[in-house]
Amino acid sequence: MAETTVLVGQKPLALFLLNYPLGVSKKNVKEVEGMSFVVRWKFFYPTVRFLGAVAIATILLRFPFYFLEGSLYDARVRFSPTQSVSGDVVTIAVDQKTISTLQGAPDARDNIKLLNQLKAENPEAVMYMDDPTQWAGTEDEKVEFSKNAATLQNFFFTTEQVAPLSSYAHMKLAKPFDTLSLASAPVTRDNITFAGDKVTRRILISFEGQLMLQSILANIHNHIVNPLSYKGSYENSGSIFTFIALRPQGTYKPLSFIDVRDGRFPKGFFKNKILIIGRDTQADSDDYILTPYSRYPLAMSRVEAQANIVDTLIKNSGIVRAPTGINVVLTILLAYLTVLLVWRARPVNGILLILAQAAAFTFIAYLLFATFGLWVKMIHPLLAIFVSYYFFIPYRLISENKKTWEYAQKNRLLTQVEELKTNFLSMMSHDLKTPIARIQGMAETALREKGSLSSTQREALSTIMGSSEELGRFIGSILDLSRIESKEMKLQKTSRDVNAILREVITKYQFIAAEKEIQLIPQLDPLFSVKMDVDLIRQVFTNLIENAIKYSPETSTVIISSKEEQNRICVSVTDSGPGIDKDEVDNIFLKFYRSKAAKASPIKGSGLGLYLAKYFVELHGGDISVESQSQSGSTFKVQLPIEGAAP
Repeated sequence: MAETTVLVGQKPLALFLLNYPLGVSKKNVKEVEGMSFVVRWKFFYPTVRFLGAVAIATILLRFPFYFLEGSLYDARVRFSPTQSVSGDVVTIAVDQKTISTLQGAPDARDNIKLLNQLKAENPEAVMYMDDPTQWAGTEDEKVEFSKNAATLQNFFFTTEQVAPLSSYAHMKLAKPFDTLSLASAPVTRDNITFAGDKVTRRILISFEGQLMLQSILANIHNHIVNPLSYKGSYENSGSIFTFIALRPQGTYKPLSFIDVRDGRFPKGFFKNKILIIGRDTQADSDDYILTPYSRYPLAMSRVEAQANIVDTLIKNSGIVRAPTGINVVLTILLAYLTVLLVWRARPVNGILLILAQAAAFTFIAYLLFATFGLWVKMIHPLLAIFVSYYFFIPYRLISENKKTWEYAQKNRLLTQVEELKTNFLSMMSHDLKTPIARIQGMAETALREKGSLSSTQREALSTIMGSSEELGRFIGSILDLSRIESKEMKLQKTSRDVNAILREVITKYQFIAAEKEIQLIPQLDPLFSVKMDVDLIRQVFTNLIENAIKYSPETSTVIISSKEEQNRICVSVTDSGPGIDKDEVDNIFLKFYRSKAAKASPIKGSGLGLYLAKYFVELHGGDISVESQSQSGSTFKVQLPIEGAAP
């Protein structure tokens, strides 16, 4: 499609044609005008996109997605580096070895022997995770155990039950163990709140003002009194929680109950340690918990879970939840970024960028968790990314289809205008050729009349003839351009000597050159005849030689040379004109382009000659080029293949 704007009565031709019934209906015009509606409302689009992202984020934030968030939390726990232990916690387990050796569970006498071994070690505290009222043994043995246990500092039996501070004093064991301390040390499970999957993730630090045993024992080492001073602690319904810095199963390897009872352990091993005694028999699932590492029913014993809880509190290394506001901001931000990517990026690039965005957010969330113990919620931002994508992609497709339709309508209308323009130019040129030929013929006839014309009249007639010739050439160029743009240009090849064509053109312009005292110097080597469209090649040489004469100063020379070079015929036309600036050399073969020097000169031109010359030469499979410097003349070089066939 041509990029030309032709003026008719000082108006663009397209506007001229739209104003007249030449095949373009008013309906077409109204369609084009209607297309501007989208442009007029474009400034609302960013606001609509942002509000859409906020709406998606707001809806998602109304749903907690606890189970999914719990799964992502567990994934970070599994892939994070394992934290070191404090070394202050030791576990003793009634294991399969103990059961096998004793032919059953330890009785009161076995526990007395264990206690006697521990008394000699002087532990810092003892957590007994068992119900002594269920032990086999005599009443005297149970009384003896109670007396021995009372001599140990910080000796506690534990219970999963919790009670507020006001009722805590009433929690007692049955006689004869009622003199011993019974303390709440629950191992929580996410049964209803949070993930609801019965996985142990949290520590209950206090319940309605009553500290749990784990925090009481941790206070011995870290001296933290206020439960809200623990890292990651938060309050919920009167209770204070934090999240366990959980370690994989087997981190706290328990000693066997029977080995400790019989003294098979290094002396001083329990000194100043917190001892946790419980069951690990692999026989009762109630003695085990589910962890972020595993959903296997016997994943981790409660003894080891208590060790993790106490150690987390001792080291004050609980997991910190990012504030809710961070989750809200991230969700809105990632939703909006996704909308922008969907809207602006190409489909494939958009998908890759959105996936990269989700991956980058996931990696950053993991890095914060693994490095700083900071838990940034992930499920809402990730869902915001993918929901925003699937919500706005159809909108993008609708918009793209609408744009495609608009472009198709515009293209259809412009095609019609272009066809009308081509037809108009063709008809106009054909219709003008006849009256111009008449004007030229009448002027020639009048000039032949001798004696009846004054010198002024002869000069006027000469001017008319020159102008009609110039107009005829311009009309010819317009017709050639129309043929090119309508793809109607076909070569009519015959065998001809290039030198013969050059001599014809030189002879034709010899008189015009003589008027400026310009010498045309042919330097023509003998050449073989080649197949070519003689009229088109003649037009090429005519244009080059005529331009050389036009732009060369008076009393200068124009050299026309021809030779055979590398199986090609080379024709050069060298003038002595003003030359062409370097920044304009690449543009002179463009349609309607005229150099600055040409525009500044009084010489008129259409800017089509060199464009047509290049097109005609390339149609023959040849090439045309120029070498020029400002104020140093120009050399135009035409190369034609000897075979005469287009590549």
